[in-house]
Amino acid sequence: MKSVKELANTVENAAGAIVKAGENTVKQNLVFKVKGDVNVNPASPNHDLYLHSLAVTAKRMVPTYFNCDSKTNRTADPHKIGIMGCRTRVVSNLYGEESGLNRGNVACVTINLVQLAFLAKKDSADFLERLDKALKQSKEALLARYNCLADKADFSELRKKHIYRDSEKNDNYAMLGNGTLSIGFIGLWDAISVLHGKNWNTIEDMCAYKDEAYRIVKNMLQRISHFN
Repeated sequence: MKSVKELANTVENAAGAIVKAGENTVKQNLVFKVKGDVNVNPASPNHDLYLHSLAVTAKRMVPTYFNCDSKTNRTADPHKIGIMGCRTRVVSNLYGEESGLNRGNVACVTINLVQLAFLAKKDSADFLERLDKALKQSKEALLARYNCLADKADFSELRKKHIYRDSEKNDNYAMLGNGTLSIGFIGLWDAISVLHGKNWNTIEDMCAYKDEAYRIVKNMLQRISHFN
């Protein structure tokens, strides 16, 4: 059993092992789950490890933190919920047990909201139309990737080692059906600044447009929720 200090050193060494001194790593990404009664609260049994992790973050910008107590995550088993890097929450499953274990993200697409805002030329309605088109194109790209992998990829090693859920089945579609296809986005606040010709000098400047930011994200969620 390693001590807290040894674990912290292991995290820091892993975070910096593949980069030169003074640089920050891009890969590999480490994930640290935070939960009040486990490590966040000062009286929790692993609070010292949490503080060591924060110290590593200050030096290396990793690990990624995953909040098990958030409104979305608090009903899930903290031992089974997880994320792929910093992008995709993995727990819900349309085809089996709700768990992130032996599952992962099959493919992802990132929508550049700033580019759409520039193309919309300060027309918010045009921006939303472009966003809707980008979401539909993202869906088609993800399905194309999924079908290509299921049809052409060699998963013999996954099956041999039983790494992925349902990997014992001789059916790539059934196995990858346990995975996730994700649509992400980047540049929400930059897109809003382009649409309105604003510069964000203070938090107060941004707060004036928080409702619009919320509407854009809610719009994306609603559109994706109706995909089939």
